Amino acid sequence: MKPQSTIISRDFKTQGLKATPQRLAVLAATTRAEGCFTPRGLYEVLKTTHASIGLTTVYRALEALERAGFICRIESVGDERQYARRSRAHHHHLVCEGCARVVEFGDCTLFELAGQLERETGFLIRGHSLEFHGLCRACGIKAQDNP
Repeated sequence: MKPQSTIISRDFKTQGLKATPQRLAVLAATTRAEGCFTPRGLYEVLKTTHASIGLTTVYRALEALERAGFICRIESVGDERQYARRSRAHHHHLVCEGCARVVEFGDCTLFELAGQLERETGFLIRGHSLEFHGLCRACGIKAQDNP
C-alpha cells in the first residue's frame, strides 16, 4: 500500500497542481475540519503549526484546491467565503440563512434538464451547481416564534 502523501501527490499531479508544503498543509487542515470552513478559520488553525504560512497563502491554496475538485465553495450567507470538502462527485447544498448550516444533497434530476437544454440550444454543458438558501428547521421555528 502506498503512503498517504504519495497518493495525495499523485492526485495533485493528476489535477495539474504542484504538491507544495503549503497546499498539503491546507488540504490536511480541510480533512480535519468538521463541516464547512472558512479561509480565516483554517489560517487560525494552521498558524499554530505552520508559522510561516500566511492568510493570502491559505486563500490561494483553497482556490487551487477548488479548481482541482478537492473542495467546493459554498455561496454562504456571511461575508467570508465558505468551503467544504467534496464528499461525493455530484452534490448540491441547502444553506441556512439563520445559522449558516450547510446540508449536502444529491440524486437530483438536473442531468435530464441539462440534456434537454443541450439538445434545444446546442450548448455544451460541462457541469452545474445548485444551492437553495432558506432556514433550517431550528431557525425556521425561531423565526416563527420571533416575527
